[in-house]
This record gives sequence, structure tokens and C-alpha cells, in this order.
Amino acid sequence: VKLPLSVTASLGTPLASCIYHIAKTNTQNICTTSGWHTLMSILESCARFPEPAPTIGFAALQFLITQDQSVPVLNPETFAVFLDALYLYASTVLPCSKSACDLLYSLTGRVPSMCSAEKSDTQDDSSRKEWLEYWSPILLAFSQLCRDERGDVRNHAFGLMESVVRSGGPAENLTIFEKQMVLNTVLLPLARDIFDPDGVLASRSSLRRRLKSEGDSDHSPEDGTRLMAMSIVSRFFLQNQKLFVKHLSIEDTQELW
Repeated sequence: VKLPLSVTASLGTPLASCIYHIAKTNTQNICTTSGWHTLMSILESCARFPEPAPTIGFAALQFLITQDQSVPVLNPETFAVFLDALYLYASTVLPCSKSACDLLYSLTGRVPSMCSAEKSDTQDDSSRKEWLEYWSPILLAFSQLCRDERGDVRNHAFGLMESVVRSGGPAENLTIFEKQMVLNTVLLPLARDIFDPDGVLASRSSLRRRLKSEGDSDHSPEDGTRLMAMSIVSRFFLQNQKLFVKHLSIEDTQELW
């Protein structure tokens, strides 16, 4: 893990294959949080190696998350390192990027069981802990992927995040505090960035306008991204409007409007 990338790149494929073998056969021997941190650090390094190391590394990561284990490898102590590894595979230009987004989405289904395993003194403490340790990192990861330069990855991430926060989605039972945070720290900053003339889509839109030939369609992938940003913000606010009006101050409600 500590060797320079230029040195380890030549060892990428055998290293990734070794980690894949460990994931398939010997995870029960990884008994400490530091052990999982080391394993995830190696898998993150594999994402930066030439192919086929990233594909093998992602296969190992996928196996660890999706396969039933006698002792679950995904728990409150390992959640953050798995999330970091998945985000790296999703945000790096790799064939498995959208599959990594899908695995990132699957983590949302694990949050309730991990929260139930951790007891807090009060409901407010529990809500804030759940937000800080689970929902905020997941949604912020998705919001960064929604800014990805690759249109297919960007729009795929938008679709998955909308599935998380929509009515009936994994985040439906968030508290009023958590839902307010979703808007204030995730969705509204993302929408502002998407619609900002100098934001994440600016360079791509400008290039497309310069290359646009006469007779081409006026629609672009960037237009689709802006539509998705507008949709996810408006839908989330409207489906929770009654909750906001009931529990928030007039000033906070007006600020959201």
C-alpha cells in the first residue's frame, strides 16, 4: 500500500488476483478494523492500476458486499472504508463505474440494520449519528458522481440518488432533521452547481455549442442532467412539504422555499 504507484503498477494484476482470492476464501481471518482498512486500501490502489487489475479488484469488492457471510463484513466499523472504495471505483474512468454506483446504492439498504446495532441515548442523538456516519457520506458521494464529466455515469448516479430520496425509497423514514439536511447540504448545492453558468456543466455545454452543426438536435446530455436536477429537488421538497411546514419554523420554511 505504501509503495509508489509506479512500482506497484507492474504488480497490479497479481495483487488484485490475490485480494480476490482472500475475499473468496479467507475473510474470516480479517478480525480487526485495521485489517479491513488495509484490504480496502489495496483494493483502492487496484482501481488505479492498468487493466485487468481494476476489474479484478472490483469483482473482489462486489463479492465482499453482496455475498452472505457467516460474519458480515459490512458493519458500522467497516462501512466508511467500503464506501470510500466504491466511490473511487465509481468516480475513476473504468468499465465498472456504473456497477460501482449500483453497489453504492445497495449500501442504503444496509443502513437501518447497522443503526439498530448502535444504541444512542436519545432519538436526536441517534438521528444525528445516522446522518453523519451513513446518510450524509452516501448522498454526498452520489452528489459528486452527479457532477461527473461522463454523461452516462452522471445521469445514472442522478437516477439512483432519486431512488434513494423519493417517496417509498430507502431514505423515506429519515427524520425531519435529516430531510432538512438532505435539502440544505446535498440537493440544493448540487442543483445550484448544475444550473450555474460557470458550474460543472459549463465547459461541456460550451464545447457542444461550438461543435454543434446545423440541423443537429437542440437537446444534449447536459439538458437531461439539468432536468433531473430540477426534478429531484422539486419532488423531494413537495413530497415532504407538509412535514417541513409542521416541524420547521416559518423562517426555515421560507428559506427552503
